[in-house]
Amino acid sequence: MAAKNIKKATVIIVSCFVILFAGEEFFRRVLGGLAGSYPFVESWEFYAKENDVIKAIEEFKSENPNLRPIKDTSFRNSYWYYIDFYYPDTKQTVHAWVRPGENEFTTDLAFVSLSSSDTTKEDKLINKDFWYLANKREINKFKTLIIDKLENKLYSTK
Repeated sequence: MAAKNIKKATVIIVSCFVILFAGEEFFRRVLGGLAGSYPFVESWEFYAKENDVIKAIEEFKSENPNLRPIKDTSFRNSYWYYIDFYYPDTKQTVHAWVRPGENEFTTDLAFVSLSSSDTTKEDKLINKDFWYLANKREINKFKTLIIDKLENKLYSTK
């Protein structure tokens, strides 16, 4: 009798985890994209002026030429400064943008999408087109290769 109750409880717990995971994926990939121009981005806030962040990014790309795309299409379009990075290991271009933060002393940097060297494929939006683990892996890779190093560059005292 006790074994039957344990089995029933295990089935209920596993079912709850599956439902919660499926719900999280639904909210992240479908409902997460209802607001704003870029609803699926993963963003970070820097405590620095926008011009200082852009300058740090350009210096970072100069110091790490392997992270500079072959066709570097960084440009300003009104509110956003679009910037690209390159992952030489996977031959992917990383699309991001920088914009002013909540005040003049903060800046937001967002990871938007990845595109492959195969021009027939569409960009894959972060937080939308990747499954849960692949999405976490891509965000962690961007944070490790780019965000952490930019933070060190911006916040280090020389």
